[in-house]
Amino acid sequence: GQQLLRLTDAVDGDSIHPTIDEKTASVVFESTASLRGGGSGVSQIFVYAQTLPLLQLTQGAGPSTHAMPTKIAAGIAFESTAALRGDGHDTGVSQIFWYDRRKSNLVQLTNGNGPSRRPWVTSKLRLKAAPGTVSVKVPPPAIVFESEATDLVGSSGVAGPQIYVASTRLG
Repeated sequence: GQQLLRLTDAVDGDSIHPTIDEKTASVVFESTASLRGGGSGVSQIFVYAQTLPLLQLTQGAGPSTHAMPTKIAAGIAFESTAALRGDGHDTGVSQIFWYDRRKSNLVQLTNGNGPSRRPWVTSKLRLKAAPGTVSVKVPPPAIVFESEATDLVGSSGVAGPQIYVASTRLG
């Protein structure tokens, strides 16, 4: 018969946007619930693996959302307005982060003056530089995202959302 397994059961928040980390057979999701005993109400990133306790990746005062694991490495990209590499306060500006599960290492990929959003992890990306730009080889896995920041490396200062790609081999 059909089996149904509930992974979360919290009365103080919502657990949403599940995705699968195929490399580690884990479920990555965001939740506003106090699943690990901390505070509730602000979206945080969690990882459920059958053989390990529930892992809470983020613990900031600002929301962490749009988590996306890789298919070829044990890493997770996400966006957050929390100062996760500092005291965790809410900066009000979303930045792109990369968590390397093998090294238990969190890397902040952007620190821009405008929001960076919607990270998408890819293991196969062939880039051809646009006319008038510098050609750069980005080793996989890479993160593609949009950003309104005008001070990121390679930005011409043009206002409005632009598309970027970042290497995850930074940490």
